[in-house]
Amino acid sequence: QGYYREMDSSGTVLAKEIMKTARKQQLLEKKNYWKLVWLLKEKAREHRLKAIEIFDPAGHLLASSKGNKRDAKSYLLEPGDPKIAETLKKGGTISWDNKRYHILLVPFPRGVVSLTHKIPSQLYKNLAAVTQYYEGYRQAKELKNPIKISYIMVFLMATLLIVFSSIWFGLQLAKGITIPIEALASATREVAKGNLETQITVRADDEIGILVDSFNRMIQDLKISRKELEERKRYIETVLDNIATGVISIDKEGKVSSINKAARELMRLGYEECLGIPYRQIFREDHLGPLRETVKEMLRRGKEGDRKEVKLVTEEGVTHLMVGASTLLDHEGRYTGTVVVMEDLTELVKAQRAAAWEEVARRVAHEIKNPLTPISLSAQRLKRKFGHYMKGEEGKVFYRCIETITKEVEELKHMVNEFYKFARMPQITPKPTRLQDLIQDLVALYSASHKQISFEVNIPQNLPPLLLDRDQMNRVFINLLENAIEAMKGKGKITIRARWDESIPAAVVEVADEGTGIKPEDKEKLFMPYFSTKESGTGLGLAIVSRIISDHGGYIRVKDNKPKGAVFIIELPGKAA
Repeated sequence: QGYYREMDSSGTVLAKEIMKTARKQQLLEKKNYWKLVWLLKEKAREHRLKAIEIFDPAGHLLASSKGNKRDAKSYLLEPGDPKIAETLKKGGTISWDNKRYHILLVPFPRGVVSLTHKIPSQLYKNLAAVTQYYEGYRQAKELKNPIKISYIMVFLMATLLIVFSSIWFGLQLAKGITIPIEALASATREVAKGNLETQITVRADDEIGILVDSFNRMIQDLKISRKELEERKRYIETVLDNIATGVISIDKEGKVSSINKAARELMRLGYEECLGIPYRQIFREDHLGPLRETVKEMLRRGKEGDRKEVKLVTEEGVTHLMVGASTLLDHEGRYTGTVVVMEDLTELVKAQRAAAWEEVARRVAHEIKNPLTPISLSAQRLKRKFGHYMKGEEGKVFYRCIETITKEVEELKHMVNEFYKFARMPQITPKPTRLQDLIQDLVALYSASHKQISFEVNIPQNLPPLLLDRDQMNRVFINLLENAIEAMKGKGKITIRARWDESIPAAVVEVADEGTGIKPEDKEKLFMPYFSTKESGTGLGLAIVSRIISDHGGYIRVKDNKPKGAVFIIELPGKAA
């Protein structure tokens, strides 16, 4: 190797010298070709080289020390040989042996110089022998470590085989215990998360097997208990949702843990917005303020069976509630929460007021009617006896006074008659009646007489017949239609809808107008006697309507119509013929 390195080093110096001379004397030009060949021959002879050649970057031969005899020399580098491009790309010398020849390539910007050395025969043989011995030594040295490692690996494999066999045998012995225990631990974690569908299928005949079987039986018992609790819970929720009384349970932290349908409807709340929410936040709406303060006071006092009447005012009217609270205690007597019960007294209050007004109406009618006849007769008598004596201005005043007295007496008589009608409503005589026919007949009459009002009727033909007093129900709808027409000042649209609500069960009728609507503060008093929003009204029309509906076992209420007007809603429950 040292011999070759020395040869390459001197060859590189010679190549640089040749290229320097060629550039200086411009021997690379075509016109100086033979001068370049002569230079290469001189340098080859001087340095005892077999050949010196110059190639351009594309691999084309520019000049050779062999001149035109080059083609017969097999040891020379062929034009376009890949080693030329490799030398230029590398930017450094490349050398190799071709049998007894050693070839060196030296790159330059304008090409590559190739120098071919011929190795003497004896030296070549000596180098070949040394190389052969060296390769044998190198191979033996390289095999030393692999052979050593092979022996070590054999012993290591034997050792590991013994160790792993022992471990495997130990694991097989431990599996009978660890696998059931791991399955039991995993199943326990699942049960702790609430998953009772977990079952352990490990087969074992020892104490572990007994433990696994006991665990599976325990899970089955828990599933049965949970199912019974869920069924009990659903049953209680169903019962609570189907009673008319509102029930709210509040835990010891003041959060709502349950609320039934009636309570949500009384407070106009949804189910999802209640559970787990502090009651103060649920009752934060302005119309629930009285209820919030009442519940707060009851929770503060903690008095068993505490009850108080509360009035809630909303856009749909006034709701009267009887609110009660009971403390919840566990089996050790510790406080766990409070149950709040709300009972809707609105209809009861209306009935009590109506009954009171009926008594007032009877007394007022009796007290007023008695003196009306003498007053009327006295006025007529004065007119007959002294009328012909009154002349001029005095006569005009006299007749005007007599007419005023007579007119007002007649007005009072009309009012007294209305009092009597309200106080002594006739007993209803219910008969099977098709509600759709009753309403259609009335709408036909009003459509003919009120051309500027549009009537929309939406009543299903399969609505079942109801047990109704047709004359009294005619009076109800006439009153509602008259009020709607007057509220719209004779122009607009009246919508009448009816449906059968199986959940009550009841026929629900809605009469909607586009009038001025009803103020929230007037809704509570709207069905009370002698209350009227009209200047000329007696205040008995809607009171009589409410009485007729009540006699039929139904209810009537009012709410706002969107975007304007009012909707009267009538429910006639349980009276299908």
